[in-house]
Amino acid sequence: MSRIIVIGCGQGGLVAAKHLADSGHEVIVYEAERRENAAHPWRDDIRRAVFEEAGLAPLPIEDCVQKSKWKFVSPDGKSTLRVPMTPPLEEISIDRKYLLDRLLSECKNVEINFESPVERLIVKDEKVAGVVVGGTEIPADMVIDASGYNSKFRRQVPGKFGIPEPHNDDKLCAFRGYYETDLTKELPVPPCTLYVKHLGGNGIDWCNLNPDDKADILIGRIGELPDDEITKAKESLLKEHAFNTGKPFFERRVDISLRYPAGIMVADGYAVVGDSAFMTMPMMGSGIESSMKAGRMLAETIGRECDFTAKSLYPYQLKFFKQFGFAYVFVDVLKRWALNLPAEVVDKAFSSGIVTDEDMALLSTDENAKGPGAKFIFKKIGIALKNFGFVAKALKCAVKGIRAMSYAKKIPKKYDAAKLRKWADKLDLKVRK
Repeated sequence: MSRIIVIGCGQGGLVAAKHLADSGHEVIVYEAERRENAAHPWRDDIRRAVFEEAGLAPLPIEDCVQKSKWKFVSPDGKSTLRVPMTPPLEEISIDRKYLLDRLLSECKNVEINFESPVERLIVKDEKVAGVVVGGTEIPADMVIDASGYNSKFRRQVPGKFGIPEPHNDDKLCAFRGYYETDLTKELPVPPCTLYVKHLGGNGIDWCNLNPDDKADILIGRIGELPDDEITKAKESLLKEHAFNTGKPFFERRVDISLRYPAGIMVADGYAVVGDSAFMTMPMMGSGIESSMKAGRMLAETIGRECDFTAKSLYPYQLKFFKQFGFAYVFVDVLKRWALNLPAEVVDKAFSSGIVTDEDMALLSTDENAKGPGAKFIFKKIGIALKNFGFVAKALKCAVKGIRAMSYAKKIPKKYDAAKLRKWADKLDLKVRK
């Protein structure tokens, strides 16, 4: 029997822990936070089917809350686009604390330790061989890093494996808060409103009425978010949405990954999953679905017996990229292009028809990020050609996105450290240059 340690109570880590323990491994989870603080106190949207896709018990229908309707507002505030709705309860709004409870209930054979921050990895002979907790060395055959976007453990893995670190522009620095509401005031229709490049900022803001009748504010900027920008954006959102009283239940800052998945996810005795591997949808930053499915992929790769080398763990990464990771590459290119456009160009995109309500499906839950087909691309180029100012920008972005996505699909079929490193480095250039 092998000992596997999971760092953090991330969704992908817990799904992997459940399946690995069920396969007979000794699985230990170390979470730095207290039980009540181990999940964000807010809601996110996911597809209900992801529980079964991740090999978990179906979510009881009585516990499901319909995903809210969304509209996107252009920088000048004059145009809006709406995200198409899926069939009832296909996509749901889920409370993250409830989600943690569900995942923990699945981990019946897993040892869970809260208030137990991992201090560092143990590395011996260039292989990850355990962790240090509370000054005590705890040996393990493998460590699964589910500690989040700001994981300090990726940097402790021997450099020869090439586990990547994010760039500053890979993250959305966000402020999020829940507030009391006055339901006698005019309520938003639809209930969720997202502002693109709000007040000239390089990012997104929203003010929503969530299913619990609480007001939900997010203020997000690429790379950095100064305090004065939070104050200015919050004041504007409160002015525009009178139902939000501004009396907080909570307020906090958080870094959200807005990049394509890590080009290298495995090393000897180590693997990243979830936010540690940047498994978020590059537009909206929600990675719950992809993390849960990746957790199952990792557990199935390990199986009942494994030597825990990078070579034996690599099929996990290969399967992830082949199934949907490649599509996130296109969305990342699209995101970088859109967020660097001048506000007046984005306004024109909203009003001209180059972006439509149908296209907003790309910004829905993870499953909808399938990547564009030829029909989609040429339709957009045709519209661009009718709007002279868009021609060069739209065509360049479309071609770049397709090339990067196509290259992502060429991930090496077998593990070769040098070839994988070369592929990952070239993919990064294709996304960023």
